[in-house]
Amino acid sequence: MNGRSGSSHDEASGGLVAALIWLAPPPLAIAAALYATSTGVGLSTDSSAYIGAARGLLEGAGVAQRSPQGTMQPMTYYAPLLPALIAAVARFGLDPLAAARWLNAIAAGLNVALAMGLIRSDTGSRRWAAFGGVLLAVSLPFLKPHSIAWTEPIFFLCSLAMIGALARYAASGDRWALLGAALAAGLGGLVRYAGNELLLAGVLVMVLTGGRRHWARTVGDVALFVIVGAALPAVWTARNWLVEQKLWRYALAWHPPPWSRWWSFLGTWGWFLGLRGGWISRALAVGGFALLISLARGQRRRLTVLLADLTPFSRTALIFAAVHLAFIIGSAALVHASLEFDARLFGPAYVWGAVGALCVLARWSQGHSWTPPHRALLATGLAAFAAAHLVTTIPWLVDAHRNGQYYTRPEWRLSELMQRIKHVPATAAIYADGSAAIDLLLDRPVHRLPERIIPMSGQPNPRYELELEHMRGRLAASQGVVVYFSTITWMEHVVRGDELTRRFGLRVLYHGADGVMYGWPPQAEPEAAAQTLRAPNGGD
Repeated sequence: MNGRSGSSHDEASGGLVAALIWLAPPPLAIAAALYATSTGVGLSTDSSAYIGAARGLLEGAGVAQRSPQGTMQPMTYYAPLLPALIAAVARFGLDPLAAARWLNAIAAGLNVALAMGLIRSDTGSRRWAAFGGVLLAVSLPFLKPHSIAWTEPIFFLCSLAMIGALARYAASGDRWALLGAALAAGLGGLVRYAGNELLLAGVLVMVLTGGRRHWARTVGDVALFVIVGAALPAVWTARNWLVEQKLWRYALAWHPPPWSRWWSFLGTWGWFLGLRGGWISRALAVGGFALLISLARGQRRRLTVLLADLTPFSRTALIFAAVHLAFIIGSAALVHASLEFDARLFGPAYVWGAVGALCVLARWSQGHSWTPPHRALLATGLAAFAAAHLVTTIPWLVDAHRNGQYYTRPEWRLSELMQRIKHVPATAAIYADGSAAIDLLLDRPVHRLPERIIPMSGQPNPRYELELEHMRGRLAASQGVVVYFSTITWMEHVVRGDELTRRFGLRVLYHGADGVMYGWPPQAEPEAAAQTLRAPNGGD
């Protein structure tokens, strides 16, 4: 009697522990995102557009940003869904920065929960789903974007929902699932313009998995998917045309990524695999891979069969990851010459690829030839891989918690130069290489500096001299200032301070460790400077 009671108690305790493990990853991801943003949500240059447009919505100006002159102008350069969501959360009594923080944290939990649900549905295993959730919740490529005011959290949500719906369509031909996938693709295109890659990936999945259906059905379904998926982005595009009379703001040109970019590519994927960081992280990752390779040698035939006949979900997730890689590389070669092959750009491929790969590994381990020791080795290898990510994530979490990220770090929040900008008269024009930081932290109108080189094309700016003339006129008319921050090292393509001193006769108002502020001289412009202004640009 007592033995049965003790056994029942043990089973109940074991069930409780299993349930807690199953439920833990989403709250873990939310807690980690909130912990990393205790000083405020991370802010970067892109964040300025999303926060600015959210402010415009809250002020009743629509999806609009404040211009350098202080007036509100419609936002067209960025997609609208993230600002709209930030503004919606802010209506609960939060400012836009706090709203972005909570939106990201909630998205982190939803993304982990959705990934777990997809893994469980594909593998039938709660353990594998729980491991996938933990892996995402502790890996920096997933967690960092959820701590910064970026589009990735909502984009992950749209894309994971789309992958699940598209996989269901591929398995059963369910057109309701297809319509759900199309809607998710459309929302992804409203989160970020690059999100329209989801339509391309979806079409590719449908073509590659439509062999069991009549070709006419496949063509009809592809047409339905594209029409529904493109509808929402098309409405936004039409609005932008009415505002700017422009459908496409990028110039196509061939500028293949240099070798240094490919080296960054390898480093990024090494980081995704746990091979970047301290020696402990590398050792754990190498140990995990060694175990997986040893298992693969003994179970090679089973793995080969699985890869040749992937489940609809695994195939869809891995196709999405491959399309994203090709899309980024193609964009760098044809559209945006300055794209860096960093963890942020390839983050979606990491998330989709990790979820798809875990499903493949789960099915691989479910073969009859697998023994308990084999499965123990596999679990050890995967645990080492997750631990390698955790070793890298913990120091980042501690640093982000204490110091913030990008424009929320102390060098920005406590900057003497930033304090001086705060006291610049409201009528004075401000030009800065850190225009986004001034807009976000001080809520001040600010002009971008003229660019000698257009970053997207890598070509000289044909309007450079004209933009300098306009800049000179605004500075002279308003007794404006020009600011350069020492912490900004990625703006080599803009006009430099020494060139402005030669051309305009600017004087130094402040020079400190955090940067330099130049001001328009109260005296008449020196003749030498005027002659230099009219001369052709001689560079720095």
